[in-house]
Amino acid sequence: MKFVSKAGKIYWKNPEKQKLWAAKTRAKKINITDIRKAVARECLFLGETSKNKINNITKMYIDQLKNDGFLIYTKSTRATNATMIQRFIEDGSFNHAN
Repeated sequence: MKFVSKAGKIYWKNPEKQKLWAAKTRAKKINITDIRKAVARECLFLGETSKNKINNITKMYIDQLKNDGFLIYTKSTRATNATMIQRFIEDGSFNHAN
């Protein structure tokens, strides 16, 4: 598509390319809850539920996902992560099938 700016410059935009870019960025977002559930599964597998171990595993997961190009929106602290993951482990409130 052809667009003309106020200054008279002509810009070409491909709407299909914009749709693909939008779909690609939506697909690369990850919720912190999904990471916490994965860490809870890993901690159960390892048999280790200490807060230090949970924080280390969570940090490794987040770092690896960021290196793979995923967007992770989190403002949570280490204490919050450990508390939520321990709650997942105690309640068993995550799906074991996934």
